[in-house]
This record gives sequence, structure tokens and C-alpha cells, in this order.
Amino acid sequence: MRIRLLGGLEVTSAEGQPVRFATRKSALLFAALVLAGPRGHHRERLAEGFWPGRGDAQSRNSLRQALADIRRWFPAAGSAAISVEGDQETVALTAGPDEADIWLFERKLAEGTADLAFAAELYRGDVLAGEAIPDGLDEWFRPHQVRYRQKALQLVERLSLALPEAGSADETACERLAERLLAPDPTAEAAHRALMRIHAAKGHENAALRQFESCRALLRKHLDVEPEAQTNALAAALQTRGGNRLTASAHEPHRPISTAARPMTSPRWR
Repeated sequence: MRIRLLGGLEVTSAEGQPVRFATRKSALLFAALVLAGPRGHHRERLAEGFWPGRGDAQSRNSLRQALADIRRWFPAAGSAAISVEGDQETVALTAGPDEADIWLFERKLAEGTADLAFAAELYRGDVLAGEAIPDGLDEWFRPHQVRYRQKALQLVERLSLALPEAGSADETACERLAERLLAPDPTAEAAHRALMRIHAAKGHENAALRQFESCRALLRKHLDVEPEAQTNALAAALQTRGGNRLTASAHEPHRPISTAARPMTSPRWR
């Protein structure tokens, strides 16, 4: 995998060197081609979108220069793993299915539960996070940023509901993803719920409920809203479970601890 868009733009050449495009527009053009995939873009739309107000001839010339900059790093050759192909009307990036993180992320999501943790680790952050995107180009990238973030929120929910056991590698991947999702948006309820389930899986209901209180406070502060019904229901169920444990403990007679007894594993909470 030599192209990363999730969490920021990172590109590696065939020789393993970090790619440094000549201009920011060249870098963003490369990102736009990655996001478009094999269908590519019409040259006219690229020229008008990336170099507006310059006139047709000048904008097309700027597009040619940017494409030449990209091809300098990824020249077209018979054995090239990554190259830019096109004709007079369209231009597209040609690359293997594992060369870009967003392509691999999509595939792992589609392949089922066994690959969800791998997909979670791929999501280092939002598309082109931290990159300076000129105002005129926001319309090119904003829909992709929203789309992939929504996929990540759905992923953290799915993963937290399907964790095999406390302390697993899947749990670690889920927790990291939840934290990455909350960093730019502390009101992401799916991420809060995931952390609540992880705490509950470890038998830490109090920590899970503190996570809920944090979620509620952040929602009130930033959005002036209350948690979703699903979040409230999870918190209520955790309160009930915690209360039941205290009641059972109060009525349980003291018994010697057997060193041979197998420690009980806290059940998963859904």
C-alpha cells in the first residue's frame, strides 16, 4: 500500500521514497484521481474546478503541468503498479486494488466481520485530514470526507457489537478507532457507545457510565441536544446490570476463594 488518504495524504514512490509533488494543486489532483478510482474525471471538469477563472486554455495548460508532475513520480510503463492514463476527454489513475488505503478499507468492510479490525486500523483519520484545501476545492473533497467518516462510525458500532472477548486484538482496534473518531468530533455518539461497550466487557460498568456522562455533557455543550435513544438505552441497561451485581453481592454468603476456580469472564454487553 503506497497511497494513504485516511488521516492525511502520504504517497510513496516505487523506490520507497516519500513523494513530494511540486505544488499543492498537484497533490490534491492526485488525491482526486485516487478518490475517483478507475472511472476517472473529465479533463474539462478538472481544469475548471482546480483552476477556476483562468480561461479555458490556461486552466487546461495548468492541468497538463500538474499531470506531468504526477507522471514524473509514476511514469507510465508496462510494469508500473501506479500510473496515470487518459485520453483527450478523461484522465484516471491506474493502480492495483491494494495500493490505496481507501480502496482496501472499502474491500475489508465488504468482506465481513473477520476483517473489521483490519479496516479499523486503516482508518487513521478523515480523508485528507490536516491538509490545506483551498475554498474552491472543498466541493471535491467534502463529500468523500463525510462518506468515509460515516463508514467509520458504522464500523466502530459494528465492531463493538461483535467483539469476541475482552482484551482481544479486535477490542484494541475498536478502542483506537473510537478515540480517533472522537478527536475531531467529540459528539460522535457511535464512538462513545463503542467505548461504553468496551468498558462493560471488562466488567467496568462505572467507567462505561462515566463515558455516557461525558457523551451527554459534550452533546449539550456543542450541540445543545440530548443523547440518542440508543445511547440512553445502553446507559440504562448498564445501570440495571450494575445494580443487580451490587444486590447479588450483598446477599451472597462469604465463601473461601478456591485457587483452582476459573475466573469468570464478564459477558459482552450489546
